[in-house]
Amino acid sequence: MEIIKLRLVFDSKEEVFRDVEMNNEGSLEDLHEAILASFGMKNNQMASFYVSDDQWNKGDEYVLMNMGEGAVLMKEGSLVEFTEIGDRLLYVYDFMNLKIFYVEVIAHPDSVKSREYPYLLMAIGNMPQEEDELSYEGLMDGIEEEIGDHEGRFSDSEEEEDEWNDDSFENLDDYEDYI
Repeated sequence: MEIIKLRLVFDSKEEVFRDVEMNNEGSLEDLHEAILASFGMKNNQMASFYVSDDQWNKGDEYVLMNMGEGAVLMKEGSLVEFTEIGDRLLYVYDFMNLKIFYVEVIAHPDSVKSREYPYLLMAIGNMPQEEDELSYEGLMDGIEEEIGDHEGRFSDSEEEEDEWNDDSFENLDDYEDYI
């Protein structure tokens, strides 16, 4: 069994990262679970790993659940494929709120028999707090509601407004002069 040390950096304004040691015989799904545990996140969202190059560009995708896209499942992706120092993966969690993590192999430490792997070595920073629910008031902040007649609001002139309100448009060819 070989141990790999991974640095997991959360993409945020604040410095938030973890150093984790893992058995390289695990799967990418094991790494997914280790990331969630080390950052204190729930396992209730979609996620993907992307093989990455030195500039963090996305390559092949490993998905948590098969969505019929032809991507490989995380449980089928082995950490053995990503054990060289400098190997990189992008981890994307919660596609609606995009949490992006940069994952890099940084060392090959010796195994410690008394440790259970994955093992969290270091934790710097905290994940930003999330809003539990969206409120109508929060969504409407900064939006002023106008009451009244909005007809012709965006027209340059009354003449142009009359052209658009004309009921003579019956098919798409009638719009040709306006495109």
